[in-house]
Amino acid sequence: MTRSHKLKQTEKDCHNTLYEVSSDFIRAYSYKHGKEIYDFMNKFEIGRSAYGEMMDAVGRTKQVLAHRLYGHHLIYDFPYNSSENILAFLEHELSDLFTKMGLPIFPGELLENTPLLKYCNKLTKNWNFVNGFDILAGTIAIWQGIEKVSEAFNYELTIDTFSDFAKTFGVGALELAIALSSANPFLLLAAGLHLTSGIRGLFNDGATIIFRKNIKSLLIEFSLDCFNIKEYIKTYNINNEIDNFLFTKTEVSYSIGEQIKKYNFKL
Repeated sequence: MTRSHKLKQTEKDCHNTLYEVSSDFIRAYSYKHGKEIYDFMNKFEIGRSAYGEMMDAVGRTKQVLAHRLYGHHLIYDFPYNSSENILAFLEHELSDLFTKMGLPIFPGELLENTPLLKYCNKLTKNWNFVNGFDILAGTIAIWQGIEKVSEAFNYELTIDTFSDFAKTFGVGALELAIALSSANPFLLLAAGLHLTSGIRGLFNDGATIIFRKNIKSLLIEFSLDCFNIKEYIKTYNINNEIDNFLFTKTEVSYSIGEQIKKYNFKL
């Protein structure tokens, strides 16, 4: 691995770490100050329209703890037939998206009469709900996980040192712990991607990867005529070889005449 490639890889790793740390900080801040965010929404009546109140009422009539299971799904409950309510619907969704609980991934109608409704009907550690900060942190982590998996399966990633092991499996384990503590399915998927790339990287040969990276900087030039059979045959044709050793009559007579003049023979 060349020095320039190492510098680029180090810079890329620093950027990825910065993105992940910053997004996780925002997510942790939102969980810690969830009540302040909720109070801010209420103070300025964000999402508190008549249509928004109706959306909340729909969930409460279902007699469930997590009332946002009903009437709050961005696609299932979108007011397609009443365009005048679209802005009010989106405003209410936006106000709920950045609260601690967030919005449902699957609407309650799809979970009815299934055991999943029991596990999705709670206010804390609910895997069916994500907020905007969960989505931000999870999306960045998934993007980085996809990059790692792609590198591992394209023989661009290997784990030869403890540092490599810690960077790959450590990140995956940390994301797994955060995902389980916050019930974030996006981070859970990202953790699976990082761990998968680590397992694959263990089986990659480091020497092969270094060779593949260095071979990209080589330049090979060749002439197509070197592989042209017709040109080769033409060059080494038997007739051409014979012509190289033939003496014409002019050459022979010229040669004899020169000899006569040289020795000045007189008849």
